[in-house]
Amino acid sequence: MSTLQDYYHLTKETFSIDPWDDADIYFGDQELERRIRRRLEADFVQQRGVPKFFVSGRYGAGKTHTLAHIRHVLVSDPGLTRDFPTEPIYFEISPIRGRESWATIHERLINAIGLGRLKEAMAATLSGGGAAGDPIEALEAKGVLRYGEEAIKKSQAQIFRNLLFGGRQETLSWEWLKGRALKVDEAQMLRTETNLAAPPDFIACLLNVASLIHKGLGRKIVFLIDEGEAVGNLTNADSLEEFVGLLRPQHSAPDGDPCRTGVHRPGPRSPGGSGPGEGDRPKRASPDRA
Repeated sequence: MSTLQDYYHLTKETFSIDPWDDADIYFGDQELERRIRRRLEADFVQQRGVPKFFVSGRYGAGKTHTLAHIRHVLVSDPGLTRDFPTEPIYFEISPIRGRESWATIHERLINAIGLGRLKEAMAATLSGGGAAGDPIEALEAKGVLRYGEEAIKKSQAQIFRNLLFGGRQETLSWEWLKGRALKVDEAQMLRTETNLAAPPDFIACLLNVASLIHKGLGRKIVFLIDEGEAVGNLTNADSLEEFVGLLRPQHSAPDGDPCRTGVHRPGPRSPGGSGPGEGDRPKRASPDRA
């Protein structure tokens, strides 16, 4: 039997795979790759809130490479880019402490999206026509602000508008989106009615951000969340309850959501069978697997 080195005519005894530089080639089970592709396509057409799935496997099995390959497919496959244009955003959810608040994760999600991308989406929303150039009316006309209580939607409309002005207004608006509570004088300057405080506020804010990118840039956000095992560090009961309470509402959001999520974690299949599990772990390339 030939060795892996002989089979692939390798000039070195060992080699390494960079998850991102080598993302165009999937170093894993071909059937798993096909299953992930089918799952992605199904998630875009099913009417069920914000879809999620987990990539599960041991350390070094190829979870990060799988996320990188998913990103490559989403942005390069002609059929997917035509029928389901997306904005894949990768970020590492760790570190998470025992008493972590979801506000920390929310801030990381907003930072991963980036101020530049949000300003680009806002500018595109206005340039695409609307109500005589008035930012607030344009947001309402495009149906951008679909999530949360009225105070959240009205406040976020002002926040999006203030992103156009630069300077202190832009800085404070960006901080509001990340969950920082504004002082009274800051809120008066930005014309906001409320801060992000209760768990549903963070979800509504994030979905409205994704909605703005969808309406402005024509692409739906796909979060590729790495280091998901860090969630296992949670030990505080209140923190655990908050994480569960904030993840569940995403499944019950209105149809046509502008956001998707893929997470990697170690170990066996997650409860409920929400994605590729124990039998679907990415496998290393071997001489008998092309």
